[in-house]
Amino acid sequence: MEFVGKKTDLAQATEASRQSSALQIKVLGPLAICIGGTTLNANDLGGPKPRQVLEILLLNFGSAVSKTRMIDLLWNGNPPAGALPTLESYVSVLRRRLQPGAGRAGPLRTVTGGYVIEPSIVDLDLNRFHTLTRLAGVAAPPAALPLLTEALELASAQLLGDELLPAWAEEERALHAERVGHARVLAAETALL
Repeated sequence: MEFVGKKTDLAQATEASRQSSALQIKVLGPLAICIGGTTLNANDLGGPKPRQVLEILLLNFGSAVSKTRMIDLLWNGNPPAGALPTLESYVSVLRRRLQPGAGRAGPLRTVTGGYVIEPSIVDLDLNRFHTLTRLAGVAAPPAALPLLTEALELASAQLLGDELLPAWAEEERALHAERVGHARVLAAETALL
C-alpha cells in the first residue's frame, strides 16, 4: 500500500470536517477566527480579557473550564470584587462576536459552573496538530510522515502569538514547544525508517 505523497483517508476526513465547521479558529500564530466569509482577529473580541477568556477555553478545547479557574487565570490569583459578573459579561461579548443570533446554542456553551467550546462545530488548528501527531505516533512510517509534516506546518508559528503578558500563556507556550520538539524528533526518526 502506498501512502507517501498522498493524503490519507484521515487527512481527507479532517479536511472535510474543517470545511464544514461553523468556526475555524487559529491560535498558532496571531489569533484568527473565520466565521463564514468574515475573519476576526484579536482586536475584534472586545479587549484583552474577553480574548483571554476565549484563549483559555480554546487551550482546554472540548473540556469545561470552571468560572473559578478562569477568574484565577484572568486576574493572576488576585481578582477584583466583581470578578464573576465581569467574567460573565466577557462571555456575553464573545457570544455576540462569535455566534451572532445563536445565543447559547453556538460554539461557546455554558455548563454547570463554567464554559466550554463545543468541538463539533469548531475547527481549531491546535486540535488538528494534536490529532495529527497522535495518529502519526501509532501509524506505520509511510503513513506517519505526511501526518507529521502537516502537523509541523501547522505549528510553524508561536502558540498564542497575540498574547504577551499572562503567565498561563507562557506555560502553555512552553508545553506546546515541547510537543513540537517531540513531533520533530518523531518526524526525523520516521523519515529515516
